[in-house]
Amino acid sequence: MSLGPLMVDIAGTELSSEDLDILRNPLVGSVILFARNYRDPRQISALCGAIREVRNPPLLIAVDHEGGRVQRFRDGFTRLPPVRVLGRRYDEDRRDALGKAHLLGWLMAAELRAVGVDFSFAPCVDLDYGLSDIIGGISGLLGGKKSGSNAGGIPLLITGTTSSPSFRLDTSQMGLGKPGGAVKGTGSKLKGLFGR
Repeated sequence: MSLGPLMVDIAGTELSSEDLDILRNPLVGSVILFARNYRDPRQISALCGAIREVRNPPLLIAVDHEGGRVQRFRDGFTRLPPVRVLGRRYDEDRRDALGKAHLLGWLMAAELRAVGVDFSFAPCVDLDYGLSDIIGGISGLLGGKKSGSNAGGIPLLITGTTSSPSFRLDTSQMGLGKPGGAVKGTGSKLKGLFGR
């Protein structure tokens, strides 16, 4: 069976029978994990292992783990600074900021890879207009953070909120980090998609 195009989430810190039914669906190809799925490194490693055993080839596992407010795994992981810190350092000393971006990308990737995560979403191309509570950094840091992440064994998926440079909310505050999705009724639509 090949991997499908859908990325889905799970409700808790271990797989339920409903999670298993959804993960076995051929339309699913990956799983995104959130803070509600995490207790500690040992537990998340076991959860990633259980997800991998559901299918062959194994489902891909992702997390939005960029640092600052948006770091889903905390206890037992290094607290990563928000990218804004690197952006401000870049304004003062470009070379130092790029080196730190590389190191932080590597550290993030090494810790995630150690527990079984395949890739992380990170805001490497956001432009900091000084209007946002969460956006920070500049696209020049992309090279440093991406090369560090790749060296740590995790591809960094480029994300950004380019359509809204003054975006003020973390997506988890919009319901994207909750079972059922951000749009009311999404959960029931997905159940229909999976034949339930």
